[in-house]
Amino acid sequence: MGEPRSLESVRTSTADLVILKAKCSRALWVCPDGPELLSTIAKTKKSLNTWYEGMPHQAQLERSVSNPQHPVKDSIWFVHLFHLNTLMCTFRRALQGFRDPEIREKLTHDQLKSLNGTLEDGIVAAEQSSRLLTLLLEELRTPRHCWLAM
Repeated sequence: MGEPRSLESVRTSTADLVILKAKCSRALWVCPDGPELLSTIAKTKKSLNTWYEGMPHQAQLERSVSNPQHPVKDSIWFVHLFHLNTLMCTFRRALQGFRDPEIREKLTHDQLKSLNGTLEDGIVAAEQSSRLLTLLLEELRTPRHCWLAM
């Protein structure tokens, strides 16, 4: 598959994700703290998983890591940084929304399990973002647009 077609596929994937991220962010930040927030977080994670599963094969991270000469590797990495950043934003909203011990004490066991899963996902997303940025720097390429994803 040629570079123009791959690049267009990655750009489309990025645009879809940026729109999804804006919708999810808006929903997360207008939602009140407490159990209702957990429902919004679950919807956000489901939307992100649906996007990720529907990502075209040209934009999959494995393709760019296994092929050092992949023509649009940086673009693929940036779309994944956007995805990971959305998970980190969800993590930050969960921390903010459940910082009050009184709110956490009212959660059921299943709700606490869901909250802990969200927090774990955010930590993993931060670790994976760090790895991707390290790979970019190791290849002596300056990630000029990282501020967009971080």
